[in-house]
Amino acid sequence: MKNKKDIFKRLRETDAIVLREMAFFLTIILSISLLYCYLFAPITVEVTIRSTPEQPQDIQKEELVSDQEFVQLFYARLNQPYLQKHSEMIKIKAGKSTYRFNLYRKFIDTLLMSRKLRLDPIPYPGQIDLTKITIKQTGYIPIIIDGRNHFELIRPKNDIRKMERTPKKLILHASGRDPQLEMIIRPENINFDYLFLLKLIFSVLIMGSILYFLLSKVLNENEFIYVPYFLVFILALIFSTSSITQLIHLDEVVHVGAAEYYQKHWIPPEICSPETRQTYSVAGVSRLDNFEAAYFFSGKLSKLLTFLKIKRFQRFRYFNILLFLILTVLSIKIIEFRILTLPLLISPQVWYMFTYFNSDGFALFIIIVISYQVIAESSMTNIYLNSNETSKNKLVRPLLVGILFSFLLLTKLNYYIFIVFLFLVFLKKLILKEYPFPKRAIKRVGVIILISAAVFGVRWGIDIGVNGINRNAKRLECRIKLAKPFYNPATPLKMRFPLKNLKERHVPLKQLFSKYNWGWKTFLHSFGVYYTQPRAKLGYYKFIMVVVLFSCVYLTTSILRRFKLDQILLLMIVVFCSTLLVVLSLWNSWTANFQAQGRYLFPILVMIGFLMSETLSNYNKKIINLIF
Repeated sequence: MKNKKDIFKRLRETDAIVLREMAFFLTIILSISLLYCYLFAPITVEVTIRSTPEQPQDIQKEELVSDQEFVQLFYARLNQPYLQKHSEMIKIKAGKSTYRFNLYRKFIDTLLMSRKLRLDPIPYPGQIDLTKITIKQTGYIPIIIDGRNHFELIRPKNDIRKMERTPKKLILHASGRDPQLEMIIRPENINFDYLFLLKLIFSVLIMGSILYFLLSKVLNENEFIYVPYFLVFILALIFSTSSITQLIHLDEVVHVGAAEYYQKHWIPPEICSPETRQTYSVAGVSRLDNFEAAYFFSGKLSKLLTFLKIKRFQRFRYFNILLFLILTVLSIKIIEFRILTLPLLISPQVWYMFTYFNSDGFALFIIIVISYQVIAESSMTNIYLNSNETSKNKLVRPLLVGILFSFLLLTKLNYYIFIVFLFLVFLKKLILKEYPFPKRAIKRVGVIILISAAVFGVRWGIDIGVNGINRNAKRLECRIKLAKPFYNPATPLKMRFPLKNLKERHVPLKQLFSKYNWGWKTFLHSFGVYYTQPRAKLGYYKFIMVVVLFSCVYLTTSILRRFKLDQILLLMIVVFCSTLLVVLSLWNSWTANFQAQGRYLFPILVMIGFLMSETLSNYNKKIINLIF
């Protein structure tokens, strides 16, 4: 009888734990939903308007609308001036009466923040029939301005001779070529949509509960089993895209030109040699002048694929596809690879990077493979550092490990941050005595460094043999010779591309954020800005921002609350290296070439995967699965 009572007691305790976890899970979903709806959701303004210019009667109606005529909406805070960059223009079309504007705010935005709107309805004198203006944001009752509602919010600002109010519309008579209407929206004009709030809570309770039980079906022995499935889907997506698309990215032409050189050659060319002219960009820069190994390997793979009669660009694109395929296959059986590739699921910008040929895909592949070597106990690197070597592997294993780590020196410069990251991780392990034989580990890491340096030294020596020791002077001379005047370093600064050398132009660093929107553009370019399609709708980016912010807070608090020194130090290393990479990217945009490129920051994704793998026990698996 006592055993039976104990069983029921344990069952009740288990049920209580499940209920608490489920309540926490639903709270997370509801918090993200409320945060997005009431603070991040885009604000839209719909204007229903018709205009009649003061024109002779013999001119046809279609002729009154030219290619240069727009309806324009400006928006600003009450204490700010109207700026062109904070406006949206929509071309006037004959027969069209409703125009929809998105109020483009970068981060947090809500109707509860006071703002003013200025509508420039027509660029000519005439009559304006304003039927309705609707201002909407998810979670709030729309503000409808028409002949009957909120008429007091509208006031003439410029070139409006007369305003008439009727039950159905406002009639305005414009006296000049720049008529303007202003609307002041204050918090007291805004009302919460409580019905929407109830629907949202009800939906979260129903759909969130279903999602919770679906995620609970992911068995512990098959943790993150969905990762390889998603990677297979992405693989099919990027393979089909790379196979059927002619031009995916403008820079691909010079990337392909650089790799094409290695179809016929084994050593790097002389800088500015005639046979490599097609590899130089308009700025007089060739990828062949760098020490990146991606072009050599892709060139050799392309040589093999020429026998299959595959098109030129596709031959080189399939190099990145092959790398992604290897990661997908490794994630099927190896849990560490699932966790390391997990952050690749959060951004289609990563997938896009693998659709066209570039050297970023190879660099990302290398740091993922090296991360596995560091975190997996059974990896070749950890076996070498932590155990006695047999005579069979005494030379082979360190040689293979050293060659693998040498590729960190033969990738893009922004991936060098991973060398700093690995060095700090190694120091952390030494300080906390995580190696069973610390002195042996130090010696063997020294061997790995020597082998890596030797491989890089061979590459450097070949280059010296071809180009001599003054390669930087030769590169500058080549840039002056081949670059277009707009990008040429010999061109006077004022006549060069305006987004180059901003520091030299005495542009303050803070203007990179206030004037050039570096932070916001970098975020956009991290989550979906492509050569063929500029961006998705604003709401997508804002929703992703909410999820990213929540994820960072959740990962950080989950580690800090356990208060384990090794995990906190690893978190600090990831934060430090990530911040350093962002600062270096910002510095490059300020001093050299303004490029708010999210792909420069992709090493952060792998560092986060590294952190998650080392601190996995801290997290609620259902929350992690929900996030990704």
